[in-house]
Amino acid sequence: MSKLRDKATRLLLKSAWEMADDNEDELSAVFDGQHGFTDDLRRRAIDTLEGVGCMPSTPPDNHEMERLIADSGLSLDVLDKRAREIYDCGYSTTYQRYQTAIVMLIDDLLGVD
Repeated sequence: MSKLRDKATRLLLKSAWEMADDNEDELSAVFDGQHGFTDDLRRRAIDTLEGVGCMPSTPPDNHEMERLIADSGLSLDVLDKRAREIYDCGYSTTYQRYQTAIVMLIDDLLGVD
């Protein structure tokens, strides 16, 4: 498993734990609508990824981000195109591609198209 897929998995597990903790009085409420559960889990995982002010406190350096992206198996062309769409810019930065790769892996793990 690539380190980025591992990070995506850990973000989802952390978010699922938080959802269960937030609903401990009525845990079944977490599963009331599977689609809603998946959306909420995805949103929480991405919010955790982005951190405070949309930037984690200690992002990896550019060389490490590039290495992790390469190990993820995702195409740079696909990541660049997707990052430009998400961030609404003419070109993407390494950090934007890194974040996009993790979000795409979160979506893959959840089976979201």
